[in-house]
Amino acid sequence: MTKDMTVGSPLRHILSFAIPVLLGNLFQQLYNVADTLIVGRFLGLNQLAGVGSTGSLSFLVIWFCNGTCNGFSIPIAQSFGGGRHNELRKYLANGIRMAVIIAAVVTTLVSVFCGPLLTAMKTPADIYEYAHAYIQIIFLGLPFTMLYNYTASIIRSLGDSKTPVLLLVMSSLINIVLDLVFILAFNMGVRGAALATVLAQLISGLTCVYHIYRRVPLLHMHKEDLAFSPAHTKELLRHGVPMGIRLTIIASGISILQVAVNSMGTNAVAAMTASGKIYGILSAPIMAVGQSLAPFAGQNIGARRLDRVSQGLRAASMLEIGIWIFGMLVSFFFGRQLIGIFVKDAPEEVIRLGYLANMISTSGFIFLMAVNTVPNILQGMGFSIASLITGITEVVGRIIAARYFAKWWGFAGVASASVMAWLLTALFAYPAYFILRKRLAQKFAAEDAQALMRA
Repeated sequence: MTKDMTVGSPLRHILSFAIPVLLGNLFQQLYNVADTLIVGRFLGLNQLAGVGSTGSLSFLVIWFCNGTCNGFSIPIAQSFGGGRHNELRKYLANGIRMAVIIAAVVTTLVSVFCGPLLTAMKTPADIYEYAHAYIQIIFLGLPFTMLYNYTASIIRSLGDSKTPVLLLVMSSLINIVLDLVFILAFNMGVRGAALATVLAQLISGLTCVYHIYRRVPLLHMHKEDLAFSPAHTKELLRHGVPMGIRLTIIASGISILQVAVNSMGTNAVAAMTASGKIYGILSAPIMAVGQSLAPFAGQNIGARRLDRVSQGLRAASMLEIGIWIFGMLVSFFFGRQLIGIFVKDAPEEVIRLGYLANMISTSGFIFLMAVNTVPNILQGMGFSIASLITGITEVVGRIIAARYFAKWWGFAGVASASVMAWLLTALFAYPAYFILRKRLAQKFAAEDAQALMRA
């Protein structure tokens, strides 16, 4: 199933795309929440902190893979929007080749250097064993993560956001069952939680492949599509690598903060871990709206409809303001109870620190809007370097917080790092969008004038 987003109401397209993506994001969070909840309640505080201390490190690697896959889908979305189906399949074939190479290289590197990376992040000695056992398996499963994210991004680039979610729901339920089986029945500890997540990703990827084979004939490649094309590969890398680097840069900033949190002790790590899961759920709607804008902008740029890109940004911004208000209310009234869900008999300090972190982060959702709308639109418009710069502004904000805020305000300073990062991104992203949109409009006008002269 495909959907042409170059006609019709932009708000309707964004909503119809974002709602399934939101469900997908929530189930993606469910993977992590299931690990955290089951580990925290059945294995204990140290095991929970061990799993939580690896969060930023796994983001560092997985976000590069995911960002690269999403970037690869942009030329496909633009080809689909412009009706260039032969080009679309050539991008698909060359993207598969590059995804396999990237998965093999990244998996090898991070698996070999897993231990030194945890040491460099100052992982506390009493949780190091659990952290290493968990993250090693997650890293070995990166090819499965890459498989799902590439196939799902391709399906979404054609306007279908429902299918990846339906497939992910199935594998999420399997993930929870495997968590319980591996941890409770087989006593595999945190290794069981990691193995359940990896197997769930594999199932998601394989079901996406099966769906493409059975239901999306547009993506069925012919012999001539399989040939290596330097031009198509270069265009894929032009979009994919900057987007992967952008997310890696963002994750590196989170890793810097994780070092600061790790140095504050196990209670601080557990509090930030539980708070991070709540943040992931509350921010999922904002992420979903933002994710809808990359294929929306890509298709409309392919159709040369800049006016619809601007309409999409306005519609998405209004939706995200409502989400921000809702998130603040939930954090204020139910934050303490939500933190307590993740850690059985949690010490009062864990509850207090987790509630504080959650209130600070949801208060900054007004700036998170910029991170999840404008960079995605810039990526869809083809300005991958500008999108990359937004990642740099994020990491600068986090470095400032880790360097100064943590020293001045302790845990609260670390918790405010994301808000600082989002604010700096907003200050760059919005002016960049208007400048680059004007530049693209001038380019389209010049091309149209040349076409008229040739006619």
